[in-house]
Amino acid sequence: MDHNERQRRLFIFLTFVLSCLAVALLSAAVGTDYWIFSRLKDLSSDGERGGALNNETARAARQVYLRNRPGGLIHFGLFHGFVRHNRGLGDRQAELQTVCDVYCAHVMIVDPENPSLHLSVPSMVHNVSDSGEGTYRDLSYTELCGLISVQEPNAVLSDIHMFNYSLWAATVFFVSAAIVCGIVSAIFSLLNTTYTPVAVINGIAGIYLWNSIGIFCSLLCIFMWIGLYYSTFQYNVLPAELLYPIPKFSTCGLTELGYSFWLCLVALLLYATNIILLTVKDLTMRRATVKNIVPAHNENMFMY
Repeated sequence: MDHNERQRRLFIFLTFVLSCLAVALLSAAVGTDYWIFSRLKDLSSDGERGGALNNETARAARQVYLRNRPGGLIHFGLFHGFVRHNRGLGDRQAELQTVCDVYCAHVMIVDPENPSLHLSVPSMVHNVSDSGEGTYRDLSYTELCGLISVQEPNAVLSDIHMFNYSLWAATVFFVSAAIVCGIVSAIFSLLNTTYTPVAVINGIAGIYLWNSIGIFCSLLCIFMWIGLYYSTFQYNVLPAELLYPIPKFSTCGLTELGYSFWLCLVALLLYATNIILLTVKDLTMRRATVKNIVPAHNENMFMY
């Protein structure tokens, strides 16, 4: 095996390693519950802070209580999550489960050993009771976020505990497709490391193709989740149990994209790195081929 062939196989083997790493990162993103992370702001404390307290000692004790009283936190992934909140009676925590029908929503699981014990899914997703009336009232932007909207002072956030099913399903589909592309790309890279396939599509062109599709799927997955973030999650990520009839907590303006989401971006960059490596390999091999074809100056002679 000459130097050029060893170099070619080294570049291809690197694409195999990066493809495996991309698959691992995307699988970790699907399996972890940190696509969204937020702390809980205690709205009831803000309202009670304005009450009149005549006794200075009571007022000081109340301020210490409010200052040390944690609101809680919430984080979730594509299918599961976790919420911890405190209403003044100690920490309460629960697991979250994503349920979807026409829309999607997070429901708090009462018993982790029996995930079916949660709120009624039909009323949660359709926002309709047995009588045909709405189960959850609309919340104003001011009521939920504690701010007055300059452009729309009476803006209403309807069904803010639910989020778009199409965007969620598209996110799940494209992240799954990106994983499949990474697996196929790794197989193609391993085959091309051991031998040179006869069919063009099974060779370097196939590695180019599957990494390009992996980039496309990862990018769409990122766009779908960002769409969910800006349409719903930036205003609220709390389940209905913590919002109705009166919201005790708020996550408006506190929500962040978690590390599980950023793993998808890293996987996209790994797929792009594979294409860069293949391009560098092709350029290096082309230069070596041209160098071998062009004769040296002292070899310009004719044989008769």
